[in-house]
Amino acid sequence: MRSQYFYLLLAAVVGAALIAPFYAPLGSVGVGLLVVAYYLTLALTLLWALSRLVARFRPKFRTFRLRNALKAPLLLTLTGGAALLSLNLTTPPPVLTQPESTLVQLTYLYETDQRDRHALRIFIEPRRDAVRLAEIYRLNDGGEIRSGEEKYLAAMVLHHGTSPDDYALAHTLSSEAAAEGVEGAQWLS
Repeated sequence: MRSQYFYLLLAAVVGAALIAPFYAPLGSVGVGLLVVAYYLTLALTLLWALSRLVARFRPKFRTFRLRNALKAPLLLTLTGGAALLSLNLTTPPPVLTQPESTLVQLTYLYETDQRDRHALRIFIEPRRDAVRLAEIYRLNDGGEIRSGEEKYLAAMVLHHGTSPDDYALAHTLSSEAAAEGVEGAQWLS
């Protein structure tokens, strides 16, 4: 019986590690698994404590074994942890290393910003956000952010900033993008 759980756990961990490079939302799935495991563990522990309490007053009441019940949350925790770990093993640079068009650069900044959030990389390497923001300010100060789509992408990265200046510029750029008819820019402005 024990080897079945081991092989099931091993298959879940290996599966998460194999699909991680190809599945961007895996970080959200990993976090979701960890949250579900936490609440399931809490519920099972409370149920176990309640059954122990009832067994005190009713000696023939049969309690369930907590150790067996906690195998599912353990599997969820290890799978979610493996998903997050595998996402963080390969980290692309926060900005492009070779010069590209402004739209390509901003698309890359936006995509790495979103990937970092899905993989919870923002807690491991918070400096990556600062590098992206500096690149957005460099492009904006140089007058390179011109089209509505470029403004929208820059605003999406800027709204993850930390200072009021970041939020003010994000609002300005998203308002301009919305005025130019970019879909999705209205909610950000």
